[in-house]
Amino acid sequence: MTPDQQFWWNWYVLLAGAAANFLVALVALFGERLWKRAFPPKLKIKLLEKYGEKTVAVGERNGQEIRNDVRFFHLQVWNERRRLSPARNAQVFLTHIEEQGPDGRYQVAWTGNVAMRWRDQEIVPVTQTIGAHKDADFFMIGEQTRLLSLMPLIAQFQVRSNEADSETFRVKVAWDGRWEDGDLEMHHHLRVKEA
Repeated sequence: MTPDQQFWWNWYVLLAGAAANFLVALVALFGERLWKRAFPPKLKIKLLEKYGEKTVAVGERNGQEIRNDVRFFHLQVWNERRRLSPARNAQVFLTHIEEQGPDGRYQVAWTGNVAMRWRDQEIVPVTQTIGAHKDADFFMIGEQTRLLSLMPLIAQFQVRSNEADSETFRVKVAWDGRWEDGDLEMHHHLRVKEA
């Protein structure tokens, strides 16, 4: 190899090394922001189970144990791009409640931003990183109390995180106050469906 060829080979190797270092620095400085912009999380929400989950709630009143058959209804949250971009510090918010008006059309009865509980909130953080599916509590009804802990006819929900928000999600709830033990029998008295 001639000295001129060796000079140019060294120059190309040094230039390639400098370019690679420059690219590494750019990725270190801006890579995560560019990745999040190109592949943001895509949050989704749905009703987990139309019949709810029947269980027994145990409490105490005046020193006596109280057992009450209850049904819990949950919302399921997931991120369609969980492998590419997790959604950090996510929470489910109740944003609207609509009630049927005298003319039969639904009208907004309440607007706000109420953070909903995650399932088993007592042992999980208030905000979650959404990659895989997570469940949030929607409402509960009890056989003895005949109360719905949240009583909207139509509720709008939205999942929010640092990186992305979901589209709003509407759920219609109608209950005549009657209780049945079986799922199908109870479904005649309590209707929960996506609106």
